[in-house]
Amino acid sequence: MGARIVVNGEERAVITDQFLRLVLPLENLSESDETTLRVELVFDNDLDEKGRFMACSGGWDWAPFTRRNKGEAHVMSKGIWKSVYLVSSPHETMLTHIVPQIVPVEPYVTPLCDERGATNPPCRADWAFHVEVRVHLLTAITSPNATLTLHADWAPGEDPLVSMRVSANSTISSLLVPAPVTANAGVRLWWPNGLGEQHLHKITICLHHGVHRGEGAISSVCAARKVGFRAIALVTGDDTDTSYVREARHAEGNSNHGMYFRINGHMILARGSNVIPMDNQEGRYRGDAHARLVESAAHAHFNMVRVWGGGVFMPRAFYEACDRFGVMVFHDMMYAQRGHSPARERTQADEIRHQVRRLSHHPSIVVWNSCNECVVIPGTPTAIYADFVIREIVNEDISRIVWPSCPSNGWTRGVHRLTSLPIARNATFVPHVNVTRTIEAHGPYRHGTGFPATNGITEMQTFVPDMPTTFVDDSDDGQARSVRTGPSLPSLFASEFGTVVMSSYESLAPTLDPRHQGLHGGAAADSCTSEIYENQCEGNNSMAERNYPCDSLIESFFGANLNLEATGEAVFRAQLFLCMLAQALDVRSAIERFRASNTFGILTWQLNEIWPTGGWGSLEYGSQQPGQVVGGRWKLLHHWFAESLYKDVFIACGRDARCVVRVDSDRPDDTCEDGCGQNSMWTLEVVDVDIATGQQSVRVCQQSFPLQPFVAKVFNFGPELPHAFSKATTLRIASLSNSKGKIVSQSETLMALPKDMLNQTFSRASCHTQIVPRVLPGTTKNGAFRVHLGVSTPAAASREEDDALRTTVLLYVQLTTLAQGRFMQNGFAFLPGAGLARCLVKSANEPCEPIVEFRPFAPDQGDVLNRTVRAEHMMGAACLLQTSRQPIVALV
Repeated sequence: MGARIVVNGEERAVITDQFLRLVLPLENLSESDETTLRVELVFDNDLDEKGRFMACSGGWDWAPFTRRNKGEAHVMSKGIWKSVYLVSSPHETMLTHIVPQIVPVEPYVTPLCDERGATNPPCRADWAFHVEVRVHLLTAITSPNATLTLHADWAPGEDPLVSMRVSANSTISSLLVPAPVTANAGVRLWWPNGLGEQHLHKITICLHHGVHRGEGAISSVCAARKVGFRAIALVTGDDTDTSYVREARHAEGNSNHGMYFRINGHMILARGSNVIPMDNQEGRYRGDAHARLVESAAHAHFNMVRVWGGGVFMPRAFYEACDRFGVMVFHDMMYAQRGHSPARERTQADEIRHQVRRLSHHPSIVVWNSCNECVVIPGTPTAIYADFVIREIVNEDISRIVWPSCPSNGWTRGVHRLTSLPIARNATFVPHVNVTRTIEAHGPYRHGTGFPATNGITEMQTFVPDMPTTFVDDSDDGQARSVRTGPSLPSLFASEFGTVVMSSYESLAPTLDPRHQGLHGGAAADSCTSEIYENQCEGNNSMAERNYPCDSLIESFFGANLNLEATGEAVFRAQLFLCMLAQALDVRSAIERFRASNTFGILTWQLNEIWPTGGWGSLEYGSQQPGQVVGGRWKLLHHWFAESLYKDVFIACGRDARCVVRVDSDRPDDTCEDGCGQNSMWTLEVVDVDIATGQQSVRVCQQSFPLQPFVAKVFNFGPELPHAFSKATTLRIASLSNSKGKIVSQSETLMALPKDMLNQTFSRASCHTQIVPRVLPGTTKNGAFRVHLGVSTPAAASREEDDALRTTVLLYVQLTTLAQGRFMQNGFAFLPGAGLARCLVKSANEPCEPIVEFRPFAPDQGDVLNRTVRAEHMMGAACLLQTSRQPIVALV
């Protein structure tokens, strides 16, 4: 699968690599005005591309499967996916790549300062950087009169920072420009999201042809890049121990203590997700969609994404958005086995060089990783990942961390021990094998089962959800314990884990015939093998092709007597909503456990969907197609990232009267308003709400206690925090306030499984209740729409039910619309007539109102929002699907 390039009837090149830019000189063409340039691409399936195309083409366990293979690799039809253009130049050469290399003079730095001032631990401002810019040319320079200049926006005046005469040399096609930066010489630091501003500086390289510059240069060709100054380190030892730092400063190879990042000397909790391609049809890629994807990640407090190695090198807009929003990139090379392993050949070496050169100026990229889930063992064929892939990367870029694979336990040779940066361009890289403990891991994963499909096991395999979450603690006296957490103790980096999920009705419905709008497709089930991955199916059930089923999640959380066979708009909405809610609840428990343990990397699998399916994402399919929000509609889980799970300041309450609190930054973000320093005193407040009656029990459980960054405190209140109401009807709202009395973090925890609540009197009453959203006139000063939430109950309700409806708390309310944008809250508890339950806390910062804002992503969304906004809640959806009785009312 490749193409032959034919120009005016003559074959000029062969393309066999999707990730390599082809530059085809056409210097021998006639200059006559009558000349016709005819370029043809002749596709040839017999060409051996050695797997150098998007690995998830033709199928993955979240991507559409084809039944066509080439070797081990699934294949899908391919064509031209990027621009084809003709470039002319009056010069003998052109600039092809600008490769800045920016590293601190001291590679391992103690915490640095910027305009936000001092931090705890104390920071320093006497930093400096080495800057070199390698300029790659299309052909060597043969003119005797050429000058290269570098302008930088941190250097005052109009004169270039560097000006150098270029000697004619027919064998040199790259030039090295040194541009050192002394301490604070007009440079401002680039910070990850939540730590500071994302300052970018512009450099401009110009090649002047003809007479020496200053003596009347006759022509120039220029290119500019935006760069960022930051010090990066991937730490695998206990660098809180000064003796370790002293011994490791000049040592080679990683330690095996743990894994976490420092940026500008500050430790971070890496939180985010794995990014897959936005579409299987690469021709649909849009810059604005990729930028919106990154913006949605940043607004949910992500500071890192991993570009997964079975996809593509992303479009420029993606990386520019990561630079702008402070989202660091852990970047795989595009190797993912299954027919997509590397080979020592010129084409693949050129691919790696091109992509590293193309992307090297982006400060957001902090790690180059050789592959997805390959086991790199010296002396075996997999050594190619270290001695070919990584070596080619380091030959081009020595300013970034390199990592053997994802997951991995690091290197024994080739990198600085304190930073994981390469020791030299010609270093020998040897990975760790047979280690005593794991520092980076993939999993756990929650696969869907219970319905025959291309992925998943046909047999129903339910599980017992960890809800409320189990927090392990040694104490039983109501005192907080700072146990088993902190950088001085062994740690873990979870670079993949997740739970399968469907998307909203709005996303799936345009791709399904109305007869098939149901989780089981409204047709006979297919006959499928049952091996989790790549099942072979016979039949015509459309939902069997949508990767994983959701049956096991729905049954585990909501019970077995729900009708998943039914079809139709109302029931399909309910089925999909419960599936998304189950994923959110399951992943929330996993993240709460991670944040209560010594985990310093939390990257879910996965951020986005490649099509409307049973995938793993927290954002829906984001191409500009019917029913979709460009960049991806937020699912419930993504809202919970933003509202609690990924905030710097974290609180959660679990079973057995245990609550965990943690501050994962020594520079907490602006939500703290200067009340989150290490010397701050915190207050933990718990409100139990009786779902049946709306009654509240408020307790201030702990006052005036300190928190140390990156050290979790687990409170075991035992009998001091009994349930004021029945556990089956209790919603526990926990709030953490800073020293200024501002609520910085909240969590809502249902103290029983949803399926244990379904047959309660109050839940039957809530089956009657419809939430009626109404868009209010006008917008806020930020351009957001305000959506009022009213309730509607049927006239046929009994007196007892009517009384219950006035007080029943509606759980996990979800708002959805076809409008381009997102709601500012979702998946919340709602008290009819009062508002969001979380604002009932006595120290809440805002009054209770039944209003939620909608932030548009594009202009002129008011009419669409008005026409299509709808609401649903957990009990209404579950009641609609119950098979034991007729539903009383359909969902809105």
